[in-house]
Amino acid sequence: MPTTPATAETDSVPMPKQAFYETKRFRQNIPLFLMLVPGILYYVIFRYFPMGGLVIAFKDYNFRDGILSSSWVGLEP
Repeated sequence: MPTTPATAETDSVPMPKQAFYETKRFRQNIPLFLMLVPGILYYVIFRYFPMGGLVIAFKDYNFRDGILSSSWVGLEP
C-alpha cells in the first residue's frame, strides 16, 4: 500500500521528548524517591560534613584567618 504525503510527513517528525519529572513513570515512583531522602540526608550530614575536619588537620589554623584562609602545613609536624 503506497504511503500518502500526509503520512510521510508525520512519520519523519520526531515526537517532543518529555522531561523525566513530567512522565507517568516518575509520578508512580514519587513515594520511592521520598524514601531515598532520609538516606541521602544521613550520608550528607554524617559522612560528607565531617570531611571539614580532615581539612583542618593539614592547616596551620589561625582563628583570625579562618579555615579557608589559613596556610597549608602539608605533612610537616
